[in-house]
Amino acid sequence: MESAGPKVVVGVVTEIYSGDDFGAVKSFSLKRGAESFEIYVDPDVTYDFPLAHLNSHRAAAEPIRVEVERRRGVLYAIAVADA
Repeated sequence: MESAGPKVVVGVVTEIYSGDDFGAVKSFSLKRGAESFEIYVDPDVTYDFPLAHLNSHRAAAEPIRVEVERRRGVLYAIAVADA
């Protein structure tokens, strides 16, 4: 995942980290097999659904598809959708 271009990760949400605002998602953890990824939210991106919906995916263990971009060693979601 170290290349400059976007990559896609499909996995199950295991944790959701919110900011001070209720329902505001700052980052989330995604598990794909034995791998875990911490993915940050880009506040300038409009996602396919409100990110609070990630709680439903986490509760039901339903996978999501996340297009990520590495910025200074950190993964940022540039697209989030149902898998």
